[in-house]
Amino acid sequence: MSFPSLLLLGAIAFDLDGDGRPDRIEVTDDGRVTALGREERISGRPAEVDAGVVGGRRVVLVTTPREALILGWNGGLEVLWRGEAGPRDVDGERQIRVELKDGVVLRYEARPDVSDCDGAPLPIDAHAFDVAARRFRPAPAVPAVPPDAVPLARGAGLAETARPAVFRLVSSTADDGAPGELEDGDVKTDGPAPLGATFVARGADAYRLRALRVRGHGVKRLLVRAGERAFVVDGAGWFAFPDGVRARCATIAVAAGAGRLAELALFTELEASGDAAETLAERVAAGDDGAARLLLAWGEAGARALVARAGRATPAERRRLAAALARVPAGPEVLAATLGDPPAGVREALVRLGPAAVPALVAALGGPDEKARIAATEILGTVGATDAIAPRLGSGSAAERAAVVRALGERVPVAAALRLARGAAEPDAWLVVAAAAGRGGRAEAVAAVAARLGDARGYELRYRLAQAAARLEA
Repeated sequence: MSFPSLLLLGAIAFDLDGDGRPDRIEVTDDGRVTALGREERISGRPAEVDAGVVGGRRVVLVTTPREALILGWNGGLEVLWRGEAGPRDVDGERQIRVELKDGVVLRYEARPDVSDCDGAPLPIDAHAFDVAARRFRPAPAVPAVPPDAVPLARGAGLAETARPAVFRLVSSTADDGAPGELEDGDVKTDGPAPLGATFVARGADAYRLRALRVRGHGVKRLLVRAGERAFVVDGAGWFAFPDGVRARCATIAVAAGAGRLAELALFTELEASGDAAETLAERVAAGDDGAARLLLAWGEAGARALVARAGRATPAERRRLAAALARVPAGPEVLAATLGDPPAGVREALVRLGPAAVPALVAALGGPDEKARIAATEILGTVGATDAIAPRLGSGSAAERAAVVRALGERVPVAAALRLARGAAEPDAWLVVAAAAGRGGRAEAVAAVAARLGDARGYELRYRLAQAAARLEA
């Protein structure tokens, strides 16, 4: 039971000495904590003050961004505990929190990447204060199973090798908060699952849940919360959700038995439909942005599904698929790999990616497929990556050389083209000058070509200069 307290500016009123009358407890800017004419000190500010009954004793908790102080009364203020609190790293993302709630002083680590479905931090490595021993002891937050929790029946109807497509375990209060190995399909990789440990699974959008797969030993009961409902799972195996459970986030907590988990994965209607990637790509083509967000999270596998679907898309579907491809981090590499015979929409997607696509396109320039090299050259020109194209002047077949000239000529101004021609040993650079002059600077280009033609040596150079002069006269 906690005694009622009145929160003021840096102070509370609380019956600390047990005489039935509220006592004023203050924390001042100079770090003094005063009560009943006695004082202690605490470092850091601002300060928060709370008070209540813990383990049969009246205590005061004072916390700052630097430390926490637990005080009691024994004819005078008595320090029951003092210790570190607040940020544990430079950016303040990992914090030690000390809180008084429901008659318990709890000390735990909080991190922004380990939170429940509402965004509230989940306690990591929680310890409760033992007043008699004046120390913190491990206190796992064992979840209470609500009376309306529904037991999940065994069985699911999915292949044993199925991999989750929608939900990903994003955080955990067990181990180091990184539960990725629980979805890798390998029962040989496991991790600790202590009593009270909570695992959080999130999806890019809300889907109907179909099954939960649990592999491990020692864990007797899990409490699953999803879609405003609670479910219990006893033991390991496949478990089926009832119809109509729709969610985009779920928490799974160890409610009984500590042990280790090798697999913990949520499956939805999507995985049950067969090829999840193909199904998602169909939904993207139809305009489902939630499906696009899912494939975005899949990286290269998502990009491949979108590219495959683009091969039989209508113009409207191609626009949607191209927009989705432009958002996939692994998209450029997958897209560029198809340039030899690209499905509809691939070029548009690479252009949408702009600078992000340049490394993949440059890599394609060195590939074995001539059509892919030409396509990569043209797209690099479209996105303005002329520095990546210029070294290709004079390289490859006649078609490749012409593509490089076009790509540069359509982007660089005459002045830049002339600098390139005068500094390059490759005669094709003069064809770039002629192409660039079509957008302005023709007189300057004509004069430069004529001057260079007058003292040119070598058949190849004179031939390219004559071609450039002819194009300038056309």
